[in-house]
Parts: sequence; C-alpha cells; structure tokens
Amino acid sequence: MKSSNIKIKIQAVIAAAGTVLLAAGCASSHEEGSTEYTYPTTSTTTTSQGGTGQTYETQTSTASSAPGNIVVPLQKEQMAVSTQQVPQGSVRIKKYVKTETVTQPVTVRSEQVSIERVPEGQGQAQAQGQSGSLGAPFQSGELTINLNKEQPVVSTQVVPAGSVVISKQTVSQTESVSRPVRKEEVAAIPSGNASNVQVSGNVSEQPPQAQGAPPAPVEENAGQGEQTLTQPDQLAQASDPSAMIGKQCNFPTVTIQKVISPRLIAVGTSSSAPIYVRTEQPVSGLNPGDQVTISGTVAQVPPQPQSLGFDEQSAQALQGQKVYIDAKTVTSAPK
Repeated sequence: MKSSNIKIKIQAVIAAAGTVLLAAGCASSHEEGSTEYTYPTTSTTTTSQGGTGQTYETQTSTASSAPGNIVVPLQKEQMAVSTQQVPQGSVRIKKYVKTETVTQPVTVRSEQVSIERVPEGQGQAQAQGQSGSLGAPFQSGELTINLNKEQPVVSTQVVPAGSVVISKQTVSQTESVSRPVRKEEVAAIPSGNASNVQVSGNVSEQPPQAQGAPPAPVEENAGQGEQTLTQPDQLAQASDPSAMIGKQCNFPTVTIQKVISPRLIAVGTSSSAPIYVRTEQPVSGLNPGDQVTISGTVAQVPPQPQSLGFDEQSAQALQGQKVYIDAKTVTSAPK
C-alpha cells in the first residue's frame, strides 16, 4: 500500500515538471521580417501591414525578476571582391617568305688566242715550242688550241638575319565596384516607467518601419533607372567622372565633335568638354557635326591606352582622360 502511494506521488511530480517546461518553451515567437526576444509573455497582438500581405506578431511581456543577460546576435553582409579572366582579344604572329632580286658584281676571266705572221727570224725567237707535224718541213698537219672562260656560279645559303622577341606583360589598373550590403541593427523601445530603462547611445530607440521581406540585392552595373546616363552632359559636367564608371549610357542623339580614328570619336556640345567614345568595331562615314545614337558603358582609361588596341594618335588623345565610353553600338541618329 505504501509503495503505491509513493509511485502516485512520483508521477504527479513528473507531470508538474513537464507542464512547467512546456509553458517556458512557448514564451517567444519568430515571424518573417522582425525578431523580438522577450521574457515569458502574457498577451499577443497581431497587426497586418497594409498592401504587403505580411503579418507581424508582437508579443508583450511582464518583466521578470530573474537576473541574467539576454544576447541578441546581429548579422551583416560583407562585400567580397575578386577578379576573373575574360577574353579581351588576341594577336596573331604570322611569318611569311618575301622574295626580292639581289644584284652583285662578279669578275670572270676568259682565254683568247691571237694569230699573227712575222718575218723570218722573229718567229723562232718568239716560239715557245712546236707541236705535232706542224714543225716538220713540207708536211701537212693540224693543231688544236683549247680556250677556257669563267662563268658565274650562283648558290644560296641560310644565314641568321636577326630575331623577333614576343613578350606579354600584365598591366594593372584600379577600378571601383559598388554593391548594396545589408546589416542588422537593434532598437530598444521603452514602455511604462521609462526611467528604469537605460539605452546605450549606439542603440536606436526608433526602429524603421517594417516593409516585409528585405529587397533583393542590386546587380552590379545594372543599367536601370538612375544607373543609366541619357545625356552626355551628365558625364561631361560630373565633378568626379570616375564615380560614373560602370554606368550604362544610352544617348539617343549626340553630336560628333571630332573623328580621331575609325574606332575613336569625340562627342558632346561645343560648350562642354569632349567625351571620347571607343567603338567595338571600326566605323566609317562619320564626320564632325553628324548626329549619332550611342549605347555603351562608362569605362576607366588605362594607364597605357595602347592596350585598348589604339594607334598612336588615338592613344595620345586619351592621355590625361579619366573615363571613356566603351560603345557597343554607334549608329546614325534618325533625322
């Protein structure tokens, strides 16, 4: 009998402990868009954000006398910038054979024979010798004298004529990239007897109005809205043109000031500084004063403009410039 009473008491104690733990586990809630850390709650208020379809649940609580600290972790996004290699063109090295005619003087020799009849006595003194039957008296004979000459003999041989050294260098330049990043903040909103609440100076007392889910990150160099330049003066009159790097340009009508080369032109008004435009493909038929439509991106002028494939004249024109427009299309504006 005593053993049964003990078992009943133990079961009652276990049931009471489970009820306490279940109540403590329901002390807080978490909804999308906001997170609140509270002590055990006594009431719940549900509000709806008009037009967004988002519902926020805020729990209020009574203060607890239990000592201790509540730690609210905060997160933030950190931008990481890296580089990747992309094709920028190529250089073909082609060796070919060129034929040319070379003239060089050369001295050649040839043998000659002279036949002369002299008086008696002189011939014997000048004779160097006799051959065959010609020296015998009253006998017929014949003598053959062979004559030789030199002629040029031409041949070729391969000899060193120098060499061509091909070297590839890596040119570094600094570019600015921008992207929105998010970070979490915390706000303390006192209620009731606010004199008992001490809020640090780096903690806000007014949170921003909830707007539902956080906005999607904006892609770098997006060509929408304020990222797009529609007038050349927006770039020509900018206090810091480098801040425009990466922005899209869509100029429906702009005047050509000067044609430097088939791939580089200067545009703008006569009262503003010229804006240099690099075309993706060589264009022809453009003259100063023509109206054109340009679509491209603002890019930074490298320390060595020759790396963009320009000739010497075009490279000199870009010297001292901070930015240029890397145009995808340059077409005649409709009249």
